[in-house]
Amino acid sequence: MKKYIFLLTVLSFVIFQSCNSEKHNKNGQVREQFCLPDSVNNKLETVKADLEIVQSELNLTAKVASFENKEVKVEPLVNGIIQDIVVDLGDYVKKGQTLAIIRSTDVADVENDIITAESNLMTAKKNLKVMKDLYKSGLASTKDIVIAENELLKAESELQKSKTISSLYSIDKSLYTLKAPISGFVLEKNPDISETMPYHLEQTGPFFRIADLSEVQIVAHVYETDISKIKLGNKAKIKLLAYPGESFIGKIDKINNVIDPSTRTMNVRINLKNPRNLLKPDMFAVASIISDETSKMITIPSNAIISDRNRTYVMIFKDKCHMETRRIKVTKTTGNKSYVSEGLKEGETIMTKYQNIAYEAMND
Repeated sequence: MKKYIFLLTVLSFVIFQSCNSEKHNKNGQVREQFCLPDSVNNKLETVKADLEIVQSELNLTAKVASFENKEVKVEPLVNGIIQDIVVDLGDYVKKGQTLAIIRSTDVADVENDIITAESNLMTAKKNLKVMKDLYKSGLASTKDIVIAENELLKAESELQKSKTISSLYSIDKSLYTLKAPISGFVLEKNPDISETMPYHLEQTGPFFRIADLSEVQIVAHVYETDISKIKLGNKAKIKLLAYPGESFIGKIDKINNVIDPSTRTMNVRINLKNPRNLLKPDMFAVASIISDETSKMITIPSNAIISDRNRTYVMIFKDKCHMETRRIKVTKTTGNKSYVSEGLKEGETIMTKYQNIAYEAMND
């Protein structure tokens, strides 16, 4: 209700002032007859025109990609029959999480090696004990003891080796467990795998591709004619079709100095942190590359500009009763900045809020 009362008050005041003041010819003269009501003046926002280095903006088509060194293709280390597939495309998995289970004869061989190694170890321990007893009776030499000890060490080493292989293969009761080597998202799943089907290392290929997406890269395509405008470290503002109201800020971290002969483009890469996992591989994006030029111009916020009959104006503010309509010439706009070549001086105060109210009241 308060909002509507405020708007009605402003509208009534503007109509009253328009009917009881001289008409303005938009030639830059100050209109002292119009004063902003206190309710508007108290919420007024202004900025000073600033002299800044001109920035250029180059818009490039781009897409999101994962880092090659933060993704891994996962496949079993043994042949066998797939018994269970636990995860699916798009799932988030943690390091060490089970992805699939395979029944394998190769696994059975490893288990048999463990059993054999354990048996050999027991035999070596008994032999060493016998040799020590014989040595006490004078029936065995020191050399015999050394040989028995070496056999024991060898048996212990073989058992440890077999257990390490078993642990590496995640073996349990002739079953091989395929586990995630890193935490991340399942970006690819082999369409040819299914439960109960035979698996062969050289024929089937990797089961999954997993990528850590905590940080991603934006791969942007630069046409040959724009290459000279790109430099390492240039600021980049990324917008995605999926999130039209949100921007992601980064910089050019890598320039691939190779031209794709089919598209005549060169790739640049912008690294972005992705804590909310909003950025997903293959999303389309627009990368706006910001670069500095050598010249300086007066800059103002683009939202301060008033467009009327193919002309552009700003409202110069001195106080609530002293304002001026100023025609300006805008040379270019980059993001939310506009560069003015005529009509403004550095340090002049312009209105960025409620300027339309003042303009309508002071002009035809």
